[in-house]
Amino acid sequence: MRFALGAPRSAAGVPVWDDEEALETLDRLVARAEEAHHLLLLLDLDALEKSRWFLTTRPRLQTLLLDLRAAATAAAWQAPRSDLLVRSAADAQRALRIANTPLVVLVENRLRDGALVDAAIRLYGSEAL
Repeated sequence: MRFALGAPRSAAGVPVWDDEEALETLDRLVARAEEAHHLLLLLDLDALEKSRWFLTTRPRLQTLLLDLRAAATAAAWQAPRSDLLVRSAADAQRALRIANTPLVVLVENRLRDGALVDAAIRLYGSEAL
C-alpha cells in the first residue's frame, strides 16, 4: 500500500505532522510500513524538519524520515501516486488500520487461478513476499 503523509492541511488547518492527535499514530504507521514493506511518500518536505512530529520523535525515526526526504529530492526520483492521502488524525488512524489488514486473494479455482497468483508472486514479488 502507498501512503502519502503531510499535505494538504487537515480540516483544522494544521498539517497532519503538527497535529498532536496524529503524532503517535504516524509513528505506528511508519513502523508498520517499514515492517510490512508499505511505501510512504512525504509531501511538503520543507515543512518536515520543522514539524512537531519530526522534532519530538526518536532519532532512529528522524533518520528514516531524512532518508525518505533524501530519496524524494534525488533528481531521478519521481513520486508514484498514493493510495491514501493522510492529512488528518482520522486519516492517519484509517491508514494504520489498512496497513495492519492482511491481504486476502480469493480465487475461483486453486489449480488454475492459484497457479496464476503463484506465478505473479514469483515474478513480481519481493523477497519478503
